[in-house]
Amino acid sequence: MSTSEVVKERLSKIADLKKEGVSLYGARFVRTHLIQEIREHFQEGLHVSIAGRLMAARDHGKSRFADMKDSSGTIQVYAKKDTLGDISFKLFSRLDLGDI
Repeated sequence: MSTSEVVKERLSKIADLKKEGVSLYGARFVRTHLIQEIREHFQEGLHVSIAGRLMAARDHGKSRFADMKDSSGTIQVYAKKDTLGDISFKLFSRLDLGDI
């Protein structure tokens, strides 16, 4: 795919999201942990907020595995449609590699 085709595709996705009323830049987001902190002090059931870049994604029907990377490391994220709900899961599934 040429650079101009990639740009056109991205602009089309932006237009679709705007039509759906999605705020492209969202509201204030507070990161609670770096990825390395989660890896070092993992606790079952601990709720955290991370910020990073999507490096890889694998879809499996009603679930999606993704690799997120921040300045401290990389972690695998598991997203389930049943847990996120239809709208959030759909938005998460539409993220492109490199998205923040």
